Amino acid sequence: FYNSEPRLIYVGEWHTHPDSLAIPSFKDKTAMKEIEANSNVNITSPLLLIIGFNNENYHAGFYIQHNKVMYEYEK
Repeated sequence: FYNSEPRLIYVGEWHTHPDSLAIPSFKDKTAMKEIEANSNVNITSPLLLIIGFNNENYHAGFYIQHNKVMYEYEK
């Protein structure tokens, strides 16, 4: 079926922010820019999921990096 070796397709990153909000940090933003610019990564718009939580509740933040800009997915 394939004429070449299968390639991995990178979807994105996910992690938690304990005792914090689900907002990308400077480190998160820098990492996503580097991933988008990396020619070895088979995706042009990587995704980022952050779960911020504390003892009482949690919040999920979902973002997409596209054309050097990070956008938050809004419901």
